[in-house]
Amino acid sequence: MNKLATLIHAAAILLSLAVLAMPLMPKHEQGVYDLDTLGSLPVSAGGRTKPLDTVARNSLLIVSDRQTVKIDGIRRPAIRWLIDVMTRPNDANVYEVFRIDHPDVKSLIEANQGDQKRFSFNHIQRFAQELNVQFQQVEAIKPIDRDAYQKHLAELRDHVTTYSLLFTQQAPYTVPPLTAEEQWRPLSAEIHAPHGGHEAHGEPSDAAKRLSNIFLAYQNQDPDHFNHEVADYATMLDQRIPDITRKARFEVFFNKLQPFYQSTVLYVLAFLLVCASLLTAGFKGSGLPKGLGRAAVSVLTLAFCLSTFGLSARVYMQGYAPVTNLYSSAVFIGWFCVAMGLFLEWLFRNGMGTALSALIGFVTMIIAHNLADGDTMNMMQAVLDSNFWLSTHVITVTIGYSATFLAGFIGITYILMGVYTRGLTPDRRKTLEKMMYGVIAFALLFSFIGTVLGGIWADQSWGRFWGWDPKENGAVLIVLMNALILHARWGGMIKARGVAILAVFGNIITVWSWFGTNMLGVGLHSYGFMDSAVFWILVFVGSQLAVMSAGMIPVSRWRSFVS
Repeated sequence: MNKLATLIHAAAILLSLAVLAMPLMPKHEQGVYDLDTLGSLPVSAGGRTKPLDTVARNSLLIVSDRQTVKIDGIRRPAIRWLIDVMTRPNDANVYEVFRIDHPDVKSLIEANQGDQKRFSFNHIQRFAQELNVQFQQVEAIKPIDRDAYQKHLAELRDHVTTYSLLFTQQAPYTVPPLTAEEQWRPLSAEIHAPHGGHEAHGEPSDAAKRLSNIFLAYQNQDPDHFNHEVADYATMLDQRIPDITRKARFEVFFNKLQPFYQSTVLYVLAFLLVCASLLTAGFKGSGLPKGLGRAAVSVLTLAFCLSTFGLSARVYMQGYAPVTNLYSSAVFIGWFCVAMGLFLEWLFRNGMGTALSALIGFVTMIIAHNLADGDTMNMMQAVLDSNFWLSTHVITVTIGYSATFLAGFIGITYILMGVYTRGLTPDRRKTLEKMMYGVIAFALLFSFIGTVLGGIWADQSWGRFWGWDPKENGAVLIVLMNALILHARWGGMIKARGVAILAVFGNIITVWSWFGTNMLGVGLHSYGFMDSAVFWILVFVGSQLAVMSAGMIPVSRWRSFVS
């Protein structure tokens, strides 16, 4: 590698490391209050133990679709917003955090003019009487039958409820169990109980008293007393429940690092670098394409390692296998596609593996972001509460999803490059065909094994191996699609172009199994979905059909085949 290539490679690595370091750099906007230690205190919410920082981030994300709030013209962290809500509601009630997008819902609070999207609790409360009437009417309508206005209205009701539980200190459960006989309890139940607190003599527990002192010090704007009480309380928890506090502090670090968001940025950088490498392929003597290509692989590898850490961290914090819901399935699919892409790049060394895996990694991270609805590690459906089957069936079948998607994206590359560019050279055609064939065979193996394991789990859970449930149908369709492609290729019915077209169709079937079956609202697998994704699934299906149509253009008219 010449000097220019070395310089490019080193610059890309340094830029990537700078991106990783930025969220961990100390921030001083929190002022004299030790909100970092406050945020690391463990609480219970959504069926699991988590730090107060996570509750703050998730609650603000639900209400405002952001994890920061503007206070006095300055962006403040979510933990500052939460402590204000819990102890200084008069201040917090004027923060404009409630996001409202629907114009008819805005009209209910006389805010249908202008582009304002976020409103304060005080503003909304001015119209509480009319809103309560509307909330009751929406409550009587089944969620599946609600129109867009009613869905947004129900969403506002849920956001107001979430906010109210916080400022009345009914949620989260902040008082920890310090003995085997105790459970997590809300502070309001301890302090304002009509017949005394948790202790037999009618007094609040020691933990409740300490928490009350912390909140009172903040309410009285006494930072020295606040910091002393927070440190003292944290020390006590370290001694009494060390495992819980250790995991809570780790989750705060995880929240600050934001490994999946950071990996998304690196996927973009890797994709841009590999595109630049392919575009400068004619300047071989300069070392530019080689330097850019190696830099792209290094950045992608770093992004992969970051995602691997993120998935491992979720396993540690949840105590379950990495795929437990739709959010984590999107993250896992992207992660595994990147792993396969790096392997293909090592095997063929032509930039295709890097470009495809970086693109898929970015797209799946965007999907995961839009699937996140508050806490992405909340307690699972009871039927999923099995680490063995989550580690076997779910992981295996998700690997099958990943490989099928990767094969489909290789097919898209083959078609678009061949139809619209001259880049599909004979060598590249042969390489992409080998990639598709190998990945489809891999996908068939894992989708088949995963589907069989799912049947065994269904037999143990529901007493039947197969019930033609929509999700089961989707799984078997993926197996049949991959088998169809391979058999058609072996039988000589299709060649590389046919494999590419059918591989793209595999994307449609996989998306249907991954998301579409949940939209039906029937069957034993219809849980954990956002019906707002219907539009985007239709857009995706339309795009895949368009690519397949382009692939059916006679080869003699493909730009790469025109002499």
